Amino acid sequence: MLQQFILLPITAKSKGEVKRLRSTGFIPVSLQHQGMATLHYQLRSEPLDEFIRKHGYSAMIDLVVDPEKGAQRAMVQSVTRNALSQKLQQVVFQQIRSNDTLKTKVPLVFAGMPERVSQGDAMLQHALDELDIECAQGSRPAHITVDVSKMGVGDVFHVSDLVVDPKYKVINSGGTVLASVSLNRAAVSAAVVAPAV
Repeated sequence: MLQQFILLPITAKSKGEVKRLRSTGFIPVSLQHQGMATLHYQLRSEPLDEFIRKHGYSAMIDLVVDPEKGAQRAMVQSVTRNALSQKLQQVVFQQIRSNDTLKTKVPLVFAGMPERVSQGDAMLQHALDELDIECAQGSRPAHITVDVSKMGVGDVFHVSDLVVDPKYKVINSGGTVLASVSLNRAAVSAAVVAPAV
């Protein structure tokens, strides 16, 4: 079951009222869907901020406007934060319907350990932590696994090396680098041959 948030009618109409709203622990939020007018509400900021920091912007949530009509599935589309305090200022949600095709971000999980990395003379570098994908609303994976166990020194793992899954389409180009293995400094120094005297 997805986490649920109850949206309340927004009471603030002017900039001054929005500022006072934020001081009481609430922020203005908007709910959008293609073909419908944007709806405006208010929501307590602390639990929403905690959810976003824990699950990321692309996690699904249920929003309740009218308990009799049930929850509306949505995801965070954009977030505005205070430049200094990093506190939430405003959030825009994108409503998700069962027949919608999503464009969203999914975290990467790097599985396995290259042999030279486990031996301590090489290091594994991750170029990205998430990928952009397109999928049906019910087919969004929790993560995408990148198996790096067979990588050797000098190897590079690209998007095109991922196992194809028909449930989603990766939007990033096939040449996008996800991981690479290179010798660490100590190994490089040891490999340098001293010049003959």
